[in-house]
Amino acid sequence: MPSPHPPRSDSPRGRKRLITALVAGTTLAAGTLGATSAVSAAPAGPATAAGSSPGAPTRPGQPTYSFGSAGASALGETWSAADHPVPGGNAAAAASGHTVTSMISSRTQIPASIVAAAKNNAAATTTKRLAVANTSGLPDNYGISSSLESWMNSGGVDALGAYSDLATRYNKLPGQGEIITNVCVGDLTDQAMADAGDGYVQQNGPTTVLSGGQRYLDLPSMPLIPTYVADTAGHLNPLGSTENQDPSNGEIMLDFSVMAPLPHQDQRPANTGSGFTDLLGVAPGASYRLVVPSSPTPDQIRVALLAAARQTPRPDVINASLGFGTDSQGFPGRYLEDDPTIEATVAQIVHQYGITVSIAANDGTRLYTPTAVGPDGGSTPTDVAHSAHQATTIDDDAMSTTPSRVQDSGAIAAGGSTTDNTLSVGTAGPATVAETRISGSGDFSSGFGSRIDLSAPSDNIPALFHAEGSAAQTAGVSLTGGTSASAPEIAAAAAVIDGAAKLTGRTLTPEQIRDLLVSTARTVATPPQIDQNLNVGPQVDVTAAVERLLSARHGDDTNAVVNGTAADSAASTVSADAADAAAKAGPTRIVRLGVQHHELLGEEGGEFLESTDPASIDLAGPADARGDDTGEGLVGPLTFAADVVNAGHGSRYRLTVGSKTFDSDTPAIRLTPTQLLTAAGLPVISTTPRTVSVRFDVLSHGRSTGSITQSVTLGATDGTYLEAPAPTAPATVNAGQAVTVHYDFTGVRNVKSPTLALSTVGHWSPVLAPLSNNAWTAPLTGTSGDVQIPASAFGSGGGIYGITIIQDDSNPQYPIYGESAPIRVAGFGADQRPDAPTLAAGVRHDASAAFGHQSEVSRKSSAFSVNYSVDSVHGATGAMLEISAGAPTLWNSLNTFTAQNGTARDGDGFDTGSVVYQKLPWRSGTVSLDALKIGLATASQYTIRVLPIGRDGQAAGQASPSSTLTVDDGVPPANGQVADFAAKGADSVAVVTDSADAGESVRHYNPADGTYGPVITSDTTQAGPYAIIGVDDSAHRVVLMHTVDENSYQLEVRNLSDGSLVGTPQVVQGAPSLVVGGRVDAARHQAWVLQWVQPDYHDELLSLDVASGKPGTPVEPDATAKATRAYYDGIDVDAGTGTVQLAHLADSSLCFGTAANAVIDVNEATEAVSLSAGSTPVCGTNFASAQDGSQAALLNYASFSVNFLSHLALDMVDEKTLATTNNGTLRQQMAGALALDSAHHVALVAYASPQPLSVFGHPGGILTDSNSRGQIDVVDTGTGKVLKTVTAFEFTHGFGGPLSSTAGQNIQIDPKTRTGFTYGPGWSQIEQFSY
Repeated sequence: MPSPHPPRSDSPRGRKRLITALVAGTTLAAGTLGATSAVSAAPAGPATAAGSSPGAPTRPGQPTYSFGSAGASALGETWSAADHPVPGGNAAAAASGHTVTSMISSRTQIPASIVAAAKNNAAATTTKRLAVANTSGLPDNYGISSSLESWMNSGGVDALGAYSDLATRYNKLPGQGEIITNVCVGDLTDQAMADAGDGYVQQNGPTTVLSGGQRYLDLPSMPLIPTYVADTAGHLNPLGSTENQDPSNGEIMLDFSVMAPLPHQDQRPANTGSGFTDLLGVAPGASYRLVVPSSPTPDQIRVALLAAARQTPRPDVINASLGFGTDSQGFPGRYLEDDPTIEATVAQIVHQYGITVSIAANDGTRLYTPTAVGPDGGSTPTDVAHSAHQATTIDDDAMSTTPSRVQDSGAIAAGGSTTDNTLSVGTAGPATVAETRISGSGDFSSGFGSRIDLSAPSDNIPALFHAEGSAAQTAGVSLTGGTSASAPEIAAAAAVIDGAAKLTGRTLTPEQIRDLLVSTARTVATPPQIDQNLNVGPQVDVTAAVERLLSARHGDDTNAVVNGTAADSAASTVSADAADAAAKAGPTRIVRLGVQHHELLGEEGGEFLESTDPASIDLAGPADARGDDTGEGLVGPLTFAADVVNAGHGSRYRLTVGSKTFDSDTPAIRLTPTQLLTAAGLPVISTTPRTVSVRFDVLSHGRSTGSITQSVTLGATDGTYLEAPAPTAPATVNAGQAVTVHYDFTGVRNVKSPTLALSTVGHWSPVLAPLSNNAWTAPLTGTSGDVQIPASAFGSGGGIYGITIIQDDSNPQYPIYGESAPIRVAGFGADQRPDAPTLAAGVRHDASAAFGHQSEVSRKSSAFSVNYSVDSVHGATGAMLEISAGAPTLWNSLNTFTAQNGTARDGDGFDTGSVVYQKLPWRSGTVSLDALKIGLATASQYTIRVLPIGRDGQAAGQASPSSTLTVDDGVPPANGQVADFAAKGADSVAVVTDSADAGESVRHYNPADGTYGPVITSDTTQAGPYAIIGVDDSAHRVVLMHTVDENSYQLEVRNLSDGSLVGTPQVVQGAPSLVVGGRVDAARHQAWVLQWVQPDYHDELLSLDVASGKPGTPVEPDATAKATRAYYDGIDVDAGTGTVQLAHLADSSLCFGTAANAVIDVNEATEAVSLSAGSTPVCGTNFASAQDGSQAALLNYASFSVNFLSHLALDMVDEKTLATTNNGTLRQQMAGALALDSAHHVALVAYASPQPLSVFGHPGGILTDSNSRGQIDVVDTGTGKVLKTVTAFEFTHGFGGPLSSTAGQNIQIDPKTRTGFTYGPGWSQIEQFSY
């Protein structure tokens, strides 16, 4: 399991496997877990096996697991990994093992009812919008007139004042004459591909059109945008196509949605925007191109960037909303230029070609995994490296939380600011702050640090996307974001500035464009809970930047204009030029007063729309998914955003309502509907609409220099709303202090048994920071009041917690949560945080070049060294070494510290905590350890950090960032995968694939050190894979099933000494997919294979003499057993008695009943079939024979409903009489595999997860441990008592082995050493464990 490679979710070969990645919160249909089973004993398969006819039974495949997360929001939301798919490009790995992805946050489709209502409203208000447009000189696009695109308003990028300036003075559109090229990942397909039989395009629909030898995006409200595919040599193909990068084109369409849409009157008649598709871009006058790499790897991204820069005519601006999506494994995302070759390419484009480049800063940790949120807010810094020697690389920091350091290429690194923040401090705080996992939308966090230059609004951005199966010209509308939104907003702003400069006779360099945008931008605050200043860059102000250029005097030095010093000089000098500049600037004027209404849609306050009709502000809505009004409009703030031109330096702004005034430093003033109505002297609760007149003034030295008066009408409200607001609490509290919380759920609907709850550290919200658990609760007795949370409740030390109201706690299994308030237990600041330790394989005594932020050891060479220092931490006299819980988790997270940068040992009582916590000998130095001796499980990854401690033994600062140690058991050659194996001591073998070549090989395997030896046999074709039937370790031979084609296979016996064949391979005419499994009896040198035979799919048992390779007479047990077709799907051999045992295993989540023939014996010598006199449960999931003639083990899962978990029973089957005895009830959970050690009277039972909580309506149960992994229980077969639980596995992708999951030996054991063997994560290796 080499460190750069995440655990693979793909099968090791192209065989049919029913494997589904585990997700939380999904629903499992009745009877779909494993092979489908009805109440009757006969199985029936839903699919057609390869080489079989329709209606054929399906062999039990790999199990599917589905778990829920605890609690839901008032709008019915719960976290589910399935709701947060990794965006396009992330699946493509470069040769280095890293991935490039778009920096887009989760996309939420706007409900169809709201989209339809907007379309109707747009049609109904056309005349009114045109009248306003004629007055203001701004276009009448619905996205602007309704403030759907509130991020364009003066509280956002402030683009519309610039639109007015350029239209009034030059009759030009913003960006006119500029060329912007977007380098992105996505699908470029067309209808002709679907017509030619391309199934992928038929399913997803075409994304482009072809015309005149050119491929185009044909999207509503936009110009036709030509597309190009950059091949590996950097050639641009105007007709090139791509697939499997992103069928929704979410990133591509987000980028163009914020840059390119035209004024409504200029849109193409063939695809005019309407309602929510009638958007306006920042640079509607620019020309656009799209360049997509042939493959979204780092190398091909670099090639595409260079090809885009060299295209004729060359672009003025290039946008790249791309980065490294390491957050798909739980680590913070990384800036694209963390790859030195990409940074060098971008530097060449900027400095040699003079092209401005905008790159997304990265999105920190998105919601792909339930990784905890640390005091940084979810990201790690990206700082400037002043030399190549100081720079980090993605090769080193991908699997760590250490800061990135990159050289300044000259590109604009685009950070994310919030669009209208209420998440971190409610409506009382600023609307614009740095985007984090506790602010804005809460589902991503902007990259920050000294390398980040500028920011722009990055959450809840309305954008088009390609809906599955739709035409190329049709687009859906979603809310999305990420620094993927900020980058194109800033790219478009750069084009507007470049074009404006040219209008004034100036030519700006990329550096000057960046400097101008920075110097005219607005400061962005940090949420008060965060432990350091987050530099996401000041928020771009397009109008301020344009007016800086337009107001400059003709002779002013360009650098002085860019930096603002020319204006300062002019202000101190009385001259004709100064007077001319003032006359040119003109009087202060408010072009338009935008009104935006924040209406909650979900995500515990993180998801909202801001479109509104000022003449009809909806306080009763918006409607939920059922069409019921939520009332959230009453508590959503209103923002009055004035598009001001020529405001003048130092202006302030005032909103007057009645006799009440509200002042601001920015031209966007926010207040709640209650504040507005109260100021106007009007009641809040009303059955009729109310109209309020407001006045907005621009103030200079206290005097109004421009004003506008406007009326708004607020709709009726009964004063109630759906979701409880977050309690009021301090943003930070010192460790050891109690916290007083104020709550008020006056007007909140459906309140029952309300409870105040405090989350565990790092998981502050059930929806936005899963998996959240309640560390402390208290019942609430009044509608409002104060509650004190004791200091002891914050038992995990420093970090981010959440305080929320459970507004309906009447049923503890279904708590309904309101919104959460994040709070940080301070402890220490980020300045008291040491650097991450560095690691190296082997024993080392100095910090040599071999040390880095990730290292890999193995069973064969398990020593590693740690270099660390806490010298920089004031008061630290020593350090603790801490090693996290193992990974990967069920959610594929590799970052398992719950208290990121915490102040105590990791462990909150809910999530699996750290496994090693030991004192280091000095404040700094190098120590060497042995991974196996300190108890680290193999085939696992661990994060390692150091915690500074003082003389009192307590923390003296925060825990450091972490580095990653991979502990392999033994990786196959060429990083292949294990397709099958047999653990038989010195005669162990494995079937392995090669990551670079087709086919697979059968190799020797050494369990002592986990290494793979010489090839026994191989097949280099994809069509000829192997399955191991078994090993005869007394004869030193292996029996293999070797697929010939989809209709035949052969059984081979090979000598382990040299791989030679024993006898002639026996060709079997039958579909390999209908082979259930097999075993070898080493005592009798006999192999047995169970298959289903066409055309009636009866059970057949084949035998093979291992000594000669000759076949025996097939045994057909169905007639004797009176079994239906394809009845037996479990097989084992008891070598102690010479008995083959067959078992019916329904392997279903819906099954009950018994039968007389569920387990049968076949005598190896006589081939006689023996039946039980009594009944045996038919709901078996796994079966294993004893090896001493005593009792076989049968796991039985009887369930009458899939809506809740049933109990797993351990039934022991007397191998002589086949009588069944229930020897205990095990977990309330299905099992995944079974092994039986009759010598020690124990059974090993594998589970995909820890024991879930059984809750009706959650078929797989609910998990509360964010670090959950697969487990194996060691069970006493006499009592059913669990003797030991081993937690070190990844079973969510199923087990290996090409045959039936019910018949495969997915756990193998060596009773002499009490060692177990199973498949490692992603079939990356054979994993050993002690039981």
